[in-house]
Amino acid sequence: MNIYVSGGIAPNIEKYDNHRIQYIPYEDWLSKLNNDSPNDIVIWQYQYPWHNEERNCLLSFEVMDEWCIQQQVIIDLIKKEKKAIFVFNQENVSISDALKKILDPAGAGSESLFPENKNSDIDKHFLSLISVWGESYWNIIKKLERLSFLPNDIKQVRRKKFAAKHKEILEYWLNFLSSTRQLHNENIALKNKISQRVDELAKLTAMLENAHVAISAEKQKNTTITSMMDANSAELITVIQQLKERDCRVSDVQKKYEILQGQYEKAKDLFNNKNAILENKIKENNSKIDGHLEEINLQKQEIANLKNEINIQKEKNEKVNNKCSFLVAEIEANKQSINNRYSELAAITSMLEASKREAINLREQLAAANEKNIEIKNSISWRATAPIRALRHPTKLKKDKKIKKIEETINLIKRSNLFDAQWYLEQNPDVRDSKIDPARHYLLFGGFERRDPSTNFSSQGYLELYPDVKERGINPLEHYIRYGVIEERTVVKTIDLK
Repeated sequence: MNIYVSGGIAPNIEKYDNHRIQYIPYEDWLSKLNNDSPNDIVIWQYQYPWHNEERNCLLSFEVMDEWCIQQQVIIDLIKKEKKAIFVFNQENVSISDALKKILDPAGAGSESLFPENKNSDIDKHFLSLISVWGESYWNIIKKLERLSFLPNDIKQVRRKKFAAKHKEILEYWLNFLSSTRQLHNENIALKNKISQRVDELAKLTAMLENAHVAISAEKQKNTTITSMMDANSAELITVIQQLKERDCRVSDVQKKYEILQGQYEKAKDLFNNKNAILENKIKENNSKIDGHLEEINLQKQEIANLKNEINIQKEKNEKVNNKCSFLVAEIEANKQSINNRYSELAAITSMLEASKREAINLREQLAAANEKNIEIKNSISWRATAPIRALRHPTKLKKDKKIKKIEETINLIKRSNLFDAQWYLEQNPDVRDSKIDPARHYLLFGGFERRDPSTNFSSQGYLELYPDVKERGINPLEHYIRYGVIEERTVVKTIDLK
């Protein structure tokens, strides 16, 4: 069973005893009288025209006539239609109590808790005036009251109740005008306070602009440091590559040194062997010297040749030793150069860490400044001076309306049982560290980044299921709350998606 409600102010409840409550426009409500099922409940709620806060204008004959025409249409429909149409005054009866009386007449009885009419004094002023000078308006009000639910302690309006003497009517309006004058004086005092708050706000704005300038300078400085770090990193990579190439060359020299050392050892062994052979031959020749002078001379010549060869080999060995010493010295120099480069690398790494810490501090300052800006804009003085800022800066009116709409949507998301702020912060530590309001972050960023507001709602699943929402660029949870519930769209849970 559906409950269709129209007129007055939209109710703040969507269901009653598992029955869906739909607040619809006046024209749609009229069409429901012909198309709805017999089990559906049709309700018309109304307010006196002087309580209509949506009309940002003075109460006039046009407003009164328009209200009376609309109510007369309702009265005629009630008389014409066979089905029941329930009517009540929102100032006297709440939607919950009206539904309780409709669905459970026996239980409503004397225990019905109707809200206290806070505007009864205002109603007395207007009703007293209409009872004397507004015959047609009075008749409409009287007819509505006869058809409406009324609390047990409130009676229908009676003209004789307001048919007082002229002196009493004058007293009513003198009191009303005195109250108006008092409100006027309070309004002047409030305007003075607002002016003071505007001056304070101007000072705070100047301070905020100075903070923005300082942050911009720090950002520029951070950019410069980052560029230097990138240049140092490139240079460091080049140095490391050069060190690797030198290590390769040192390794090659070491191998060559080992080869020469092996050749030297072989030559030394060869020399020792030849020397031993020569000594043996000398001993043999000494015993045969007399008989073998010619052979001795030949042997001496051979010895001289061998000695010359030995000297040449010694010179070669000396050159090899000198070259080895030079290579050893070059290796030591390369080791020292490598140590120096490692020291430079440690210093550059330290500078890099310091730059990173400074960048983190600057980001924290920027986040704090943004949070301060949000606190200022959410403050009472900021909201109180919004009309004045709009008058002074008409071009900002549209932006203020947009900000107001964003704030209303944030509150709408916070009130939804599909948004869990604590769970959202636990799943998104970057949002928690930034100190940004979780509902604000989800509305402006998280929903489009496929982040989920809770385990009961998947942003990605909703956007994939309904591409029209993605094409319109609307936050998935906002669309579901505003339109998806009415359109009976399906919700995909995070667990189901996984």
